[in-house]
Formats: sequence, structure tokens, C-alpha cells
Amino acid sequence: MANECWAASRGDCTGKISREHVVSKCLFITPKVQVQGYSWCKHEPKVVGIEAITSKILCKGHNNSLTDLDAAAGHAFNAIREHCYRENQHRKVSPLSELMVPPAVIDAKLLERWLLKTLLNLSFKGDLFIGEDGTEKGVPPKSLVDTCFGSQPFEGKAGMYVAANLGMWIRSTDTIQFAPLIKDDERILGGFFEFRGIRFFLDLTKEGLQHPLSSIPGVGDDWKNANLLRPFLAINTHVTPLIVRAIIRFQW
Repeated sequence: MANECWAASRGDCTGKISREHVVSKCLFITPKVQVQGYSWCKHEPKVVGIEAITSKILCKGHNNSLTDLDAAAGHAFNAIREHCYRENQHRKVSPLSELMVPPAVIDAKLLERWLLKTLLNLSFKGDLFIGEDGTEKGVPPKSLVDTCFGSQPFEGKAGMYVAANLGMWIRSTDTIQFAPLIKDDERILGGFFEFRGIRFFLDLTKEGLQHPLSSIPGVGDDWKNANLLRPFLAINTHVTPLIVRAIIRFQW
């Protein structure tokens, strides 16, 4: 069990190793998804069946304990999906009708932990150390495991950042993209996520990212031109040229 469940360091594994979707199934409304970031699709996205992206990486007890993170991510994904649908209907409704729609509220802390869970799912049993404190390749340190389960907060400047800039467009499709931030070809210190067109950076370092995004090899132009924001509070849209409203709020 200890070598099969990435949360075994908590010492409370129960049940058999279960088959876990490494990216939560509840995020998607179609049986096929576009994925990027695995060893077999590092450089370009591939379309696969949702059941193909599973792995035996958690015991049943730990898997069940993290269902609230999957639910929070599913809610966030749907909120962004619905926003983009409303934006496509923008010309068909009056500005007053738009102002009457309350903003969706996303639990930022749960989403932050879901990003960590997904990073650990994808990194477990790999050939890199995980986080600043990882001492065994492919095995997360207990500090990150405890953070994922909500037992301790992210330390220092670690945590979820949104990569954004004023006036950016959200090109929203049912896709998740992931690429690890790797130091010295041996240690994962963060992860770049694109989540329905919104870019999140999960920092695993207490001191925070020490270099601008533009200096990191392989980072795309959309990332290079963005600012890392934490806490990120809201996505706003123009109802009219002079009226702005929040359509999604991040509750910290």
C-alpha cells in the first residue's frame, strides 16, 4: 500500500488502491477530452476517451476524502463554461438583463488544493523529486500531502496564482493543459495549468517564483505577457463600454 498510494505518508490508508481519474471526470461533459502534459503528449494536445486518463494512485479512503476538491473544480469549470456561453449570447440580451445575473462564486482555497491534487496525481511514480522537500523521486513529501488534504496551509508565497492581464480574452473549451516547472532537470517546483482558457500557476516554493515568466524556457507568449496575481478576486466583463460587472468571483 505504501508504494501505491501517494498519500501513504499520512499513515491512514484504508481499502484497496482505487482507479482514480488523474484529471477529475466531473469537469467534462463529453466522453472524449483534449489533454496535454503527459509523457505521451508533452508537446501537443491529444484527444482521448475520459476513461483513458486513469491510474491506480490512491487508496479508496484517501480518494474518497478528496471528493470535495473534485466537486469544487467541477463547479469552477461549469461557471467558466456558463460565462462563455452568456458572452456568446451577449448581443441577444439587454445590458439590464446582464446586470441582473449574479456572479458565480468559486471557492479559491478548494480550487487551489485541487490543482495540487492534480499535480501530485500526474507526478506520482515519476522520475523527478516533487516540491522543495521531496527526498524520493516520484513521491510527494508529507508536507504537500497534508496541504492537499487541508491539514496545513500553503507556506509563504506558495499556492495558486492566476496569470492574467487587463483586457485578456478567455478562449474557453473543455480542455485542461498541464506542464510542470522543473528545476535542474530533477525537481518539480510548480505547475502551469490552463483550465477552460484561464491560466493558473501553482507555486510549490515558500519564497515564490524568483524569475519572470518571460525568462522561463518553453513558456508560451500568453504566459510571458501575463502577470501572476494572488489573491485573484474576480473576472470582470464590460456590459457596455462604460459599465463593468464581475461575472466570476474567487472567494478566499
